[in-house]
Amino acid sequence: MDEGSSILKGHRAAGSGEWFASSQIAEAERRRYQDLFDFAPDGYLVTTPEGVIQQANRAAATLLGVSQTFWPANRWSHLWLRMSSRTSSQS
Repeated sequence: MDEGSSILKGHRAAGSGEWFASSQIAEAERRRYQDLFDFAPDGYLVTTPEGVIQQANRAAATLLGVSQTFWPANRWSHLWLRMSSRTSSQS
């Protein structure tokens, strides 16, 4: 192995360690913001432009009276219809 390839190998190893450290930091930040979202006191929904609910926090589930397992791939309109029928049946 010549000196140039051993220097290059050292740079790759250092780069790999830096990448691993930065990915660990990124994952810790993602978990932090996920916790902030999940435990926020206000209800939040994340939807696509088409109105498909991708995610909701606990406050939204409690406020709307729906299990958190209800959310993935349901449209906002489905939730609205479900809430409307529940409200009218209680009247």
